[in-house]
Amino acid sequence: IYSFKIFKHEFCDKLLEELDHFESMTKQLKIDVRRPNSMNNYGVILDDIGYYESIQSFMLTYISPFSQMLFKDHFGDSLDDHHCFLVRYKTGEDVDLALHVDDAEVTLNVCLGKQFKGGTLNFYGVKDNSCSLRAESCESSSTSSSCSPPKFVVEHNKGVGILHVGLHWHEANKIEQGERHNLILWCRSSKAKKKS
Repeated sequence: IYSFKIFKHEFCDKLLEELDHFESMTKQLKIDVRRPNSMNNYGVILDDIGYYESIQSFMLTYISPFSQMLFKDHFGDSLDDHHCFLVRYKTGEDVDLALHVDDAEVTLNVCLGKQFKGGTLNFYGVKDNSCSLRAESCESSSTSSSCSPPKFVVEHNKGVGILHVGLHWHEANKIEQGERHNLILWCRSSKAKKKS
């Protein structure tokens, strides 16, 4: 699990402003929006609204070189596609995210900000290694209260990215107040998909 500053605050603000315009337009025109995944009810798939090429280039230029060095054992050296989306956590909406692994070889999770308190990320073991048995027993319990303590707890900070193996068990703790937006980039490898 690696954490580093990746976006300037101004970029985060502009991206959220663009999202606000998009949501405003879709409400006004009564257009249904496909949500990011089966676990998040609030957000948008950036690939669906014209960002696919830009994000693909970003992944290949900036994320792939790190993934080749850090996550070679998890197909980090063969990333060639992605799924990118924004999610929103807010009181009265989605406030947390249950224990899961991502449908990706490598994940980049960047906090875009707004004002919030709480909502840290808990990381456990990687699926299919010696840590997975503990994580799988947690998954079946549907809450983390019966799990052993997380191996890592990471706080979100605006503009900071968290880069990790997609098969790393993790969960988002409850946001206590305010509103937080995150850009999630699932980096995928067709080589990995062919092996599964």
